[in-house]
Amino acid sequence: MDKKISIVIPVYNVEDYLNRCVDSVLAQTYKEPDAMEIFLVDDGSTDRSGEICDAYAKKDARVCVIHQANQGLSAARNAGTMQASAEYITYLDSDDFWHKDFLKIMLEPTIKKGADLAIGDLYVYYEGDPISEETITGCEPEVLSGREAVRLIVEDGEAGVISASAKIYKTAKMREHLYPVGKLNEDEFVTYKAIAESDTVLRYPVKLLYYFQRKNSIMHVNYSLRRLDKLEALREAVDYFSYDAQLQAAAKLRYALSVQIAYYRVRKEMDGQQETYRKLRQTWKAFMQSEKKIIRQKASLFDRLVLDIFRFSPSLYCVCCKIILRLQK
Repeated sequence: MDKKISIVIPVYNVEDYLNRCVDSVLAQTYKEPDAMEIFLVDDGSTDRSGEICDAYAKKDARVCVIHQANQGLSAARNAGTMQASAEYITYLDSDDFWHKDFLKIMLEPTIKKGADLAIGDLYVYYEGDPISEETITGCEPEVLSGREAVRLIVEDGEAGVISASAKIYKTAKMREHLYPVGKLNEDEFVTYKAIAESDTVLRYPVKLLYYFQRKNSIMHVNYSLRRLDKLEALREAVDYFSYDAQLQAAAKLRYALSVQIAYYRVRKEMDGQQETYRKLRQTWKAFMQSEKKIIRQKASLFDRLVLDIFRFSPSLYCVCCKIILRLQK
């Protein structure tokens, strides 16, 4: 049978969570289970993760294991992408897991409608939270153009849309936009391109992926300089959207506001990084000097206020951030 969906699961030192992840894929209610192939990419694990991967491959012919030296999440995703043989591909982090109807809900209509990309939603899951086993029915997707869908990122900043997870892509498109090896916030470099270059995007208003949060996750520890990779991705997006004035204006605003947030995080959470946050301030000033008119035209009243406070006094901006965060708790 021709493969219709390739599922790429990067694996690194997740022996406590890997079974839950893979079992959620093997338990899918999708009507053509033999039409999927599963790539477990062991990225140099030093625990039992590699052995667990091999055990799955021995008992299920749909599972293929790739063992490689540790190179990071992007390299693991890319390895699976280059081996994939199906028309469509999806990525699942090895500490996350799917609702049993993930493929039934998202893949079948995507194939039927000939869509280029499908977007689902995430359920932020903490250990001990209940897991829904209810069958999901009557879930009609919203049909969007690539431009309409990418606005959810550059204008609305929707985290669930930015994430690589809970999506189904055309494999050929993801080979054009491989993930940047060695970068953090790798999704920020790739997702918007895949969406923007799609003719038809289906958005499913249902949470089908359990996005697991754990204390030692790389994205949930103290701020580090590697987190500044996001700014590189957002600056690339500004250049990418040069073909569309409205999208580019939104990308410029998003970049400027993100530099301010990075300034606050570095100054508040990283000791001895005065030179780093001074450079961020200089980067912001230079960018605003050339793009101020476009950014202010695009900005909301609140965003203009935030921009003005930072321009007047970065220290005052940091105080305001602290107050807002306290009020949100």
